[in-house]
Amino acid sequence: MKILLIGPYGIGNTIMALPAMQALRRKLPYARIDLLCLLPSVWEMVNFLPDFKGIFEEIFLLPKSLTRRTKVLSKLFRARYDYSVLLFPSARFHYNLLSYLIHAKERIGSEYPDANFRRGHFLNTINIPVVVGIHDVYQNIRLLAPLGVEADRSVRKIASRWANDKAKVIGIHPGSKREDAYKRWNVMNFRILVQNVLKEFPEYGIKLFFGPDEIELADFFGDMTCEPKVRLIVDQPLKKVFEEIGECEIFISNDSGLMHVANFLGCYTIGIWGPSDFRRTGPFNEPKKIIYHDIPCRPCFHTYHVRSHKFKCIYGRPLCLEKVGVEDVMRAVKDAHNELCTSYT
Repeated sequence: MKILLIGPYGIGNTIMALPAMQALRRKLPYARIDLLCLLPSVWEMVNFLPDFKGIFEEIFLLPKSLTRRTKVLSKLFRARYDYSVLLFPSARFHYNLLSYLIHAKERIGSEYPDANFRRGHFLNTINIPVVVGIHDVYQNIRLLAPLGVEADRSVRKIASRWANDKAKVIGIHPGSKREDAYKRWNVMNFRILVQNVLKEFPEYGIKLFFGPDEIELADFFGDMTCEPKVRLIVDQPLKKVFEEIGECEIFISNDSGLMHVANFLGCYTIGIWGPSDFRRTGPFNEPKKIIYHDIPCRPCFHTYHVRSHKFKCIYGRPLCLEKVGVEDVMRAVKDAHNELCTSYT
């Protein structure tokens, strides 16, 4: 049997799909299983993390260049897969079209509660209904039911074999993908948070992380590097970023891919949440804390519905995120510190 897993889009989404990938390999130890990555960063991560080793025969990257993309799709089409699986989430038309062009005999995808003809789910041969209220980890496992994998919700942890020894360091990620800027807590709040952490927890160093979409945010913290306990990790290779995050005891972040990396690597994860739905994409592993301010209209972004994949706030800005105060996050840091101290004694 030949199976192709497609996507998902992003580092965090791929980490949340790992239990499904591992379950499929356990169920079908002799099947050929390939993976198509949609981003270079995902392809890089899957190739250097030991947790993905032994799952896939071949790992493909979908190039940006139309000519090279056509060659890759042609190769995948000629492979004549028995099954292709669009990993979750896949709310947009082009995901279903991509699977159709590869044209496996059976094409498995997700059917969203508010899906319509324009979303292209009719291009799949098997659609698994999206279940509202469950984590993406379980949503991905459910997609494998046609391949004999039970819809198991007993998975409680996604732990990497690559985790580093922890140091007295707090990691902070003030950014997100550029197109997900609505998830970003105010950068000045992060600056005040750094000052408060330095004052109340002098035993901790601080690492601030900035990717290629967040370089301009680093300017807000540049003057803090005169404090020897503060380091800025700016636009570093992905493997280096994993190494730096892996040393952090506590990690504070918006809803982002790096938050999932930290959670995966065993950091005590504090997520700051606004319009997106933490039931879907919150940190999966304990220990964790999710900081949010509930208002009647949240969550409204990246929920279980197709319509939520375009941000439209009735207030014109993410009011739910604005209402999260520095004191709320500091309280979570104090709780995390106390819990970690208790676990060490």
